Amino acid sequence: MKVNNDMASKNTLTVAKILWITVGSTPLIFLLVILILENPEGDRFGVKISEVSFSDPVVLALSLTAICIFFTAQKLPSLLSKGTQSYRHLILIPFMVRLALFEAIAIIGFILSIMKSSDFAYLPFLFISLAGFLSSSPTKSLRERTGSNQ
Repeated sequence: MKVNNDMASKNTLTVAKILWITVGSTPLIFLLVILILENPEGDRFGVKISEVSFSDPVVLALSLTAICIFFTAQKLPSLLSKGTQSYRHLILIPFMVRLALFEAIAIIGFILSIMKSSDFAYLPFLFISLAGFLSSSPTKSLRERTGSNQ
């Protein structure tokens, strides 16, 4: 049974929207977990902004890693889709890779926030991750790739 391109396009867009919503919500869930976490004394972290510094090599390394991942997420999907003829491989797999890379940024920030006991440390990673998710909404990125006007 051969599926026409319009039906495959509609199904792919639906799957992409579901993935985008579920994976895109994880940075906000991480934020919620960070805000709920308490240290053993029962107080929230309460770390001041000045206590999280780029002079710390761990903070600097993880921040640079997140920036590199962000730019990799912009280019890697197009490299993955070269040479493939399958509609799903051309559209859906690069989209999922991009989402996974943007989620990795949020995970790095989450880990840093736990390591440094600072809820503030997560915020830059949250903003970078959400900017990536918002810039690759399924309708926008799939329209660009397929040239369709759904």
